[in-house]
Order: sequence, then structure tokens, then C-alpha cells
Amino acid sequence: MNSHTQSGPASATLAGLAAHYDVFFIDQYGVLHDGITPYPGAIDALKALRAAGKRIVLLSNSGKRSAPNQERLAGLGFGPEGYDVFLSSGEVAWTLLADTMIGKTIQPGARCLLLSRDRDRSAVLGLDLVETQSGDEAQVILIAGSRGG
Repeated sequence: MNSHTQSGPASATLAGLAAHYDVFFIDQYGVLHDGITPYPGAIDALKALRAAGKRIVLLSNSGKRSAPNQERLAGLGFGPEGYDVFLSSGEVAWTLLADTMIGKTIQPGARCLLLSRDRDRSAVLGLDLVETQSGDEAQVILIAGSRGG
């Protein structure tokens, strides 16, 4: 059901929106938490949506795969009971590489330079790629996060 008007949804409250929609796509960082602390009411809001039978997909532009992001969320108090699916851009990239690129546009065993945060290797684990530390040797460069300064 679509209750949009020119100025936006009929109700700008979460409760009002929940009455009209079955699925919610919600970005995590800056919407549910600030990277350190959950925003007031965020955990309870997810639980209330789930209790109302709504499906929740949490999104992240993180280069890390979904599992490390879910662990971080759990540490902030967002348990898996508060959502149905967690999807990160790192998970999408990994799936794309695994399912459609390696063996087609990328040779199996290609040398890969991985740039990531916190020594996270989830972006290449399970892929038929060989990590290299040299950009000159790399056939593939995968930027999964910044290393900071």
C-alpha cells in the first residue's frame, strides 16, 4: 500500500509508517547508532517493528562483509532478533566476485591487493584470489575500507 502525498508519507512517525508498510530498509550508521552508542529508542523501535510482523533489512555501506558488521551491532545492543537481514556493500561485492566475476572476467588465482580497515580480510576469504602486498603485482585491487592516517 502506498500512502505518499506530494510532501511525503501520510505519517512521519515510525508507528504511522508501520501501519502502511510491511518491509523496512534501514541504514545502520547514523540512523540506529553513531558508531559508539545506539540512538535513544532505536533498539526498541526495531523490536516493535518485528513484533508487529514487519520485515527489516539493515543496510551498511561498510566494505566489511555482513558477519563482522553484525558482530559490531550486537556489541552495541542490536541483536539478530531486531532484524531479518543485514546487508553490507562488502557482502554484495564478495557475492558479485564469487558468483559472477572470478572465472569469467577475473582469472581464478588472480593476485589481489586488499585495502581494508582493522586488518579485516573478510572481503577475500573464500575467494579464489591470492593476496599480494604490491600494487605492481596486483591484477585486482579491492578497496574494502580506508586505513586511516
